[in-house]
Amino acid sequence: INELYMSPHPNLKSKSRLNTTCGTTNFSLVSLAESKQREEFHDDLYFRNTMQRSRKHQHPLDLSRHEISDKLRGKMMDWMIEVFNIYKQKEETLFRAFALLDRYLHKSPRRLCNHELHLIGSSCMMIASKSEEVSPLRLPVILEEICKNKFSKSTLLAHELEVLSVVDFQTSTP
Repeated sequence: INELYMSPHPNLKSKSRLNTTCGTTNFSLVSLAESKQREEFHDDLYFRNTMQRSRKHQHPLDLSRHEISDKLRGKMMDWMIEVFNIYKQKEETLFRAFALLDRYLHKSPRRLCNHELHLIGSSCMMIASKSEEVSPLRLPVILEEICKNKFSKSTLLAHELEVLSVVDFQTSTP
């Protein structure tokens, strides 16, 4: 019966009893330095695994098959940053929108033109906001305030579906 209350922690020099009132082990014998090393090891391991998984999803962005240039893509991203700052969207939403934009540009089966980039970026922002935010950007706000009535509701919704289809409905990366 006493074995049930013994600590299974291998770093303890002596067997200590579990604190049965709160269900935790007495770790006073484990030094703070050992604990810090273990934490850093787990952080490093997590970071390496995350980076390894994300590399599988990264694609070198080759815009040569599209009319869209790197400079124009950069201007679109600057505009997206400005919009997300004005509407107080989270940083994660911005990065999700960037990732969606790049994946769409990478995977799109057709040649994309410069005049489509505003619609593509707006669609990516709307998808990212819906995926990430508690209070996402509302469709009327996107159409009237952000896009200045350049697109109809049906055009924006149809393009949202096109973006999602091209990226296989994968709106996030590890």
